[in-house]
Order: sequence, then C-alpha cells, then structure tokens
Amino acid sequence: MRNIHLYLLLILGLASCGGEVKQPEEVTPPPAPAVDTVSTLTPVKYHDESPHYDPAIADYLKQLQAKYSYIPMYFKDGRHFYFYVVNGDWQRYTTEDEEVDFKMGIVNENMDTILQPVYHKLYTPDATADGYVEIEVDKKKGLLNYRTKQVVTPTFDVIFPSTKKGIVAVGKRGNQHYNILADGSEQLLVNKSTWPNYLTMQDELNFDIKNAKWHYLIYTYAWYSVYEGDTLYAEGRGIIVPPSYMLATGFVAPMLESININNEGGEYILISSYNAIEKTIKTKWGFNVFISNFYEEGVEGRGYIAQEKNVAIIDNNNTVLGKASIYSLDHDFGQICKSSKVPYQFIGDTLIEVQTLYVEYGGIVSGTNYEGMTTYKYYKIEKNGKIVELETDRLFGYTGFTYITPAHFEGCFFVSRYRETGIKWPANEDLNWYVTHHLTSDDLDLMRNEIFASYGYKFKLPKWDQYFRSQEWYKPRYDNVDDKLNAYEKANLEVIKAAKEKLLKNPDKYINGHFESYFMAG
Repeated sequence: MRNIHLYLLLILGLASCGGEVKQPEEVTPPPAPAVDTVSTLTPVKYHDESPHYDPAIADYLKQLQAKYSYIPMYFKDGRHFYFYVVNGDWQRYTTEDEEVDFKMGIVNENMDTILQPVYHKLYTPDATADGYVEIEVDKKKGLLNYRTKQVVTPTFDVIFPSTKKGIVAVGKRGNQHYNILADGSEQLLVNKSTWPNYLTMQDELNFDIKNAKWHYLIYTYAWYSVYEGDTLYAEGRGIIVPPSYMLATGFVAPMLESININNEGGEYILISSYNAIEKTIKTKWGFNVFISNFYEEGVEGRGYIAQEKNVAIIDNNNTVLGKASIYSLDHDFGQICKSSKVPYQFIGDTLIEVQTLYVEYGGIVSGTNYEGMTTYKYYKIEKNGKIVELETDRLFGYTGFTYITPAHFEGCFFVSRYRETGIKWPANEDLNWYVTHHLTSDDLDLMRNEIFASYGYKFKLPKWDQYFRSQEWYKPRYDNVDDKLNAYEKANLEVIKAAKEKLLKNPDKYINGHFESYFMAG
C-alpha cells in the first residue's frame, strides 16, 4: 500500500531457541515524492504523445494557479471538471490524526467557487453519496452537493451511506444518528434499529479499486514528470480518499494512490488494491470484533506486494473502540517461504493469536542460527474494547500466553549464505537461502530455558548463565522458580520436552532442510 510504510514482517511459523537440558536450565515503498508544481504550465502529454488531460485542462490550471497555492487533484463528472484547490502548504493525507496547515475548496471549470477553501480535507466524490463530496474541518465531517453547491455543515464524527429513498446519508454525532436530507437538514433517528450498522455493512467495507463505483480523483501534477524543452511530459494516476465510515475502522489507508486508470506504463502503478472482511465475532461484552485483509499489488522497480491484517472493535453505537494492525507481509520473504497463508485464530473471545515472521535484518536472531523465523504475536481484547499487543522479552513469547501444541514448533526458518552459521553451502551460488521447517533441539532448549529465565532463575551451566546474562531483560535472583510458573508454562514445559524426544529420535523427519534460490533487489 502506498503510504502505508510499515515495518514489514511476514507470516508462517514460529520462533527460535538453543540449548542443552537437565533440570530447569538444561532443559519500510519509499516515501511518495512531493506533488510537482510548475509556475508556467504548457500542454501536458504522455511520452507516447497522447493527451494526458482534456485539452482545456492546461488553460484551467493557468487561471487557478494565479489564485491558489496548489491544485493537487481534480475529477470529471460527465463533461464537467471540478478542481480541488488549496491555500497553504498542501500535504498528502497520511494519517487520520495529522494536523494540517492548509485549507481546501472546490472550483469548477467556469472558475465558479463550488466550495470555499476553508476545509481541512476533501474526500473522493460519490464515495458516501452520489453527487456529493464528503468534507471535513477540525475532524468534523459534512457533505457538499457539487452539482447544486448545497453544503451540509461539518458537525458529524462520521458519515454513513444510506440506501433509503430521499435520504442522502446518515451522520453520527456522539452516540446519536441523523438522516441527512437533500436540503441539508437532518432528522434524529430515535429507533436504534434504523441506524446503519457495521455488522450489516460488510459489503460497503469490502472494497476493490477495480470495481469502484466512485469517481476517481486525479493528480493534477503526476508522480513522474520531466521537462523536454517547454513541454512537461507526465504520467497521471488516479487517487481515492476513502470515506470516513471506512477510515474510522482503520481497515484502509487515508489515500490510495497511483491507481492505473489509463492503462499506461510508469514508474509507479497501483495494479490492484482491495479490502475484505475476513472474520467477525461477538465478544462476551457485547461488542463486535472485525478482522479485515487489506491487499495491494503494484509496479515499482521490480514490483511489490503489500498486505495487512487489521482488527477493529466496534460497539452497537457504531463507535470504533479499538483498532490495530496485527500483520503485514514482506513479499521477499514470502517468496523464500513460498506461502501466502496468514494464519490467525481467536483464543476464546479475548485473545487473537497471529502467526508471523520475525526477521533480523542484516544479522542473526539472538540465540539461533536463523536470519528469519516463524513466531507468534498476541493481541488481547479488553473489556473496554481496546486492543493491546501482549509484550514479552522471550523470543518464544507464546509459552507464557497460551497452551502450545507441536504445531507451534513448525514453520519457516531460514538464513542466507552470507551469514556465518556453519552451514556447508553448495557450490551453486544461485542457491542462496537455507530453509528448514521445524525448530531444532537447541531451539527447544532455549525455549524451555527462557521460561525459567524470565522469572530470574540463576543458571548453573555456564552456557546458559553466559547467554542470559547477555540479555538486558534477565535478572538472576532465584535458585528455584517452580512456584512462579503459570498454568500455561507448566503444561508447555511438558510439550517442549516431548517434542524434543521425538525430534532426537528422527531429526531428518522434522528439520527437512533444503536450499532455495531467490535474489532480492538491493
């Protein structure tokens, strides 16, 4: 996703270890370039000489540039053009909560002011209601009928679409909902059963740019542009600013950019992007948990794939109580591990377990021989609807959060031939990754000893004493910590012990190591 610059992980597996066992111890798309502005506009063309804009666009822009700081976007309704104009220092929308130092309005092709430039954000036309642009000032939302100039004053926290005849949309203010009528007036919805509801709005939350019913916005100044003589050659891209009811969930980015709507080549093209609700559950506290899958695929150099799993907690008043991104995909390591599976599960209705890939970029994961390895993250759903990622100092943190099974020891564990791990590499340098699919006995030893170390157990074997003293979180205090273990940990120690016994009897059956060929662009 453009502008969703995350610390990219991947998914598939578990975590790592290392040790011997007796008693306790033995046992980032680069940031988007700024919008180009030019002081003197000349006709804008594609490299293939085909018109980029309607021939009249350049003349419109010349007039608008004399009055406004920026004209970042426009859209076309039938044969008529509408331009988003800016006074101040225009910045792309990157987060919901960002502070802006500019004001936006809309001017039509006749240079008539359709919307005074006093707003902090303008959304994609028709995304909330046909013929309307959602508008925002000081985080409050309203509507503009861009055909009649009728303005619904921004007083709402969020605006939902309506399917009822005569009702333009439904606005939410606090815990109350209001029908918004065409004349700009509103009607209080007393009966809660008539409110829009995220649980019944999943079709609206399932979004695909290829089938979008909305008007695309288009950047007036494109991603990629060069001057040749007096002519600006540029490649334009579409843009979508998703409606507020969708942004409130955290399921999509504030801007979907560089949409390939003209089937032209370019330095950056968004080929595909969609959001889909994958799962919903109702908690014992009465609110709903939604998990969505946001996916993007584009061309940027050698191409990219980006994916996120997002979770939102939403109550019966359409209030988003909590939200979090619980997973993101790194396409490179997905190729190495050859899987696009994204396993997660609810443990009861208060805990989400997410399988993910931990990568130590430029090095080896401490205590292991892996550069990257499957592991798990846990998200607790609290009574107030907040989502909290459970923190741990352990590499194998799942040993303290849930009852583990042998499946937790399986996954994708890999290292490149450029790391010093003692692996005997084949002469064929194309085989540059070594991949296994199960933790080793050393890994299981580390997993077991981590449980004791987290409670301050004083290790007697020099190997473990030295290793854990090198960890900042370790504080040796006790000769015995058995009475400090929780029920999960006591049961998990037995599972780890049984897994190691099976592994030692037939290591080839479990480890199944092999070499892979895959080159990453630098």
